Amino acid sequence: MAGGSAFPFPYSELKVYKVKPEDMKPTYVETRGVTLDIAVLTDEPGATTGVEDFRPGDEVDWSFYHDEVQYVLKGKAEITYSLPPVHRKWYKTSAEEGCVYLIPRGARVKFKVLGNEPYRHLFVVMPGGFYPADKFER
Repeated sequence: MAGGSAFPFPYSELKVYKVKPEDMKPTYVETRGVTLDIAVLTDEPGATTGVEDFRPGDEVDWSFYHDEVQYVLKGKAEITYSLPPVHRKWYKTSAEEGCVYLIPRGARVKFKVLGNEPYRHLFVVMPGGFYPADKFER
């Protein structure tokens, strides 16, 4: 039964979306002090999917309380991160169009957008439920 509940986890729906640039909506993230252009596509129990742009010149600092896979669609960013449980060491890498990576839950990550175009990436947040429909239009 699609979308129904099963002990202990509810099932998710299978939905297909075509991402269009006009779907990208500017969203100010108060706790981070940045504006992201974001299109949240699905918010199912198993995962939330969407596309977001970090704007040229932005530095986005984020703590991840979930596992997240990101696939870079365009642009380039320097990524500085520390890992749980104690965050003793900071690492640095970069990602550009065609790169995919997993951000493990508990990671602290700083994205620095390089160049003159947005850092656009598809994201898959697991589990879902982090982007409620009343705050992000779909």
